[in-house]
Amino acid sequence: MLMKFFILTISIICFGQQSLAQFNFDKQVKTDIKYSENIIDEVYGITIYEPLNLGLSPDSVRMENGYAINNWKEDFYESGQLLHKGYYIEGQLKVYKNYYPDGTLERDFKNIDGFRSKCSLYYPSGKLKSEIVYLEGASNFMDRLLRQWKHGVSREIR
Repeated sequence: MLMKFFILTISIICFGQQSLAQFNFDKQVKTDIKYSENIIDEVYGITIYEPLNLGLSPDSVRMENGYAINNWKEDFYESGQLLHKGYYIEGQLKVYKNYYPDGTLERDFKNIDGFRSKCSLYYPSGKLKSEIVYLEGASNFMDRLLRQWKHGVSREIR
């Protein structure tokens, strides 16, 4: 009889602790991540949000506390400076802006409709680097045309 009581007590303690651990969301989900300046690629800029673009990559979803984000979301550098502000629908970005560590705009992305998106990229000085127009998730010839025009190269595209 004592052995049955002992086994029952140990079982209750073990299963009780295990079930309580499953509901401790504070320890399981990190929501306040601060980013270092090392996320900025010298050539492509801040690209960590591109997989979440609604028009470019419809298979990635940003989750928070176990649910897809449906609202405005801001991310910050370790210094406290704003890195990213975006509007999410079902965890995917509809509109967003990224910023350099000094607060200068790095990119401005807008999903115009289900088929068209536009992204403006900027140098750290604030000067326009390029504008990209996406049709059905892929940049089109307008990207090449705009880049050529901005750099003073003019030629006929057939």
